[in-house]
Amino acid sequence: MLRTDTAVRTLVCVAMLFAMGATGATAQLSWESPQMLGPQAPAGFSFIAIDYGLDPSPDLGGSIIWRSANAGAGFGIRGSVAQGIGDRVNVAAGIDLARPLVTASPEFPFDLMWTAGAGGSWGEFIELALPIGITLGTSVSSANVRVDPYMSARGAVEGRVGESAFGDRVSLALAVDVGMDVFIGRSRTFALRTAASLGDRHAAAIGLHVSPGGTTTTAHRTPALRN
Repeated sequence: MLRTDTAVRTLVCVAMLFAMGATGATAQLSWESPQMLGPQAPAGFSFIAIDYGLDPSPDLGGSIIWRSANAGAGFGIRGSVAQGIGDRVNVAAGIDLARPLVTASPEFPFDLMWTAGAGGSWGEFIELALPIGITLGTSVSSANVRVDPYMSARGAVEGRVGESAFGDRVSLALAVDVGMDVFIGRSRTFALRTAASLGDRHAAAIGLHVSPGGTTTTAHRTPALRN
C-alpha cells in the first residue's frame, strides 16, 4: 500500500496537471463523464440526468449506471444518451472498475483507488475511450444520513472512426471530477448523487441511486457528523 500522505499529494498534483493540460470539451458524448466513481460508490442502480456541455449543443442527456458491488470490488456498467450536434442523438456505453491503493483508517479517513474502464459512443462518428485514473474519498455519517464526498483524476486514450470525425484520430483527454453521494435513512437504500467533470470533459450530473437491500461501509470510514 502507498503511504497516505504521499497518496494525497500525488492525487492533488495529478489533478492540477490534468486541469492545466486540458484542451477543451469534445463535440460528442463522452461515455464515462462524469464517472460517478468515488471509493464508496454503491452497488445498485443510478438514474442520472446529465448536462454534457456538448459544443455547440449543451442539451441535457441521461445515464443509467449499475454496479455489481460497492467500489473496490465488482464492476460498473452504464448506458447514456444525449443530443449532439445538429440535433443528432448520441448514445454511449461502457464498463468500469476501481480497486484499492490506500485503505482508510482512524488516523487517515480517506480511501484511494485506481480506476479503469472501456467504452465508446456513437453520434456523428464512433469514438472509443479507455480511461485510467485515481479517485480519493471519504465517508461521514450520522444515524440517518451518510455523506460520501470524493474527487478523481483520469486520462483517457481516445480513438475516432468515421468520415465526420474531427481532429486527430487518436488523442489523450485529461479530466478531473468532483462529486458527492448523500444517503438518507438508516437502511441506506436511497441516495442523491451529484458530480461534475472539468478539463477535457465538461459535464454536470444529478440523480437518484437505489441500492436493493441497502449499502454499508466499515466503521472507520464513517466518523460521526457533528451537531
